[in-house]
Amino acid sequence: MRGEHPVLRALVRDAMDCEAIQKITQDPLLLQIVKNYLGYWPNQITQHLTWSLVSDLSEPEIRQSYPPTNFHYDIAGYNFMTAYFYITDVKADSGAHVMIKGSHKKKPLYMTFSAGRQSDKTVLNYYGQDNQLIIEGESGFGFVQDPSCIHRVISPVKADRLLLQIRYS
Repeated sequence: MRGEHPVLRALVRDAMDCEAIQKITQDPLLLQIVKNYLGYWPNQITQHLTWSLVSDLSEPEIRQSYPPTNFHYDIAGYNFMTAYFYITDVKADSGAHVMIKGSHKKKPLYMTFSAGRQSDKTVLNYYGQDNQLIIEGESGFGFVQDPSCIHRVISPVKADRLLLQIRYS
């Protein structure tokens, strides 16, 4: 906690100054996966290295202060995808990523016009609990996602999470 304002997320500056991140971003296999999904070679690539931090705030306070802990989808242009890599070991209690299978193609009208926060109840009532995928992994684990799917981060309670996010469009 920093003064009156909780610190729930920290961004690492100049992530592309890291040679390992440069190599991952330009990895031929990853670029081929991106091309196959997008239908073209990406011409824009952005990187973010982000800490999600353990907090002693209540879950409702965290969800109010840290929007990625609420179900949402991203709008970053017409056609894009994101690769994620856990830099720290990640379990459900240490900032796991959650996505709703199939939600990148099928959204009810009321969710289409509101990319902002959606309640767990609303999302799970519509898509079903069985379509919720909690993504855990050891340090170095990576996955790709169409971030127009509904997703969120589980608030870390046991350990901070460091995540490399690479967006291709």
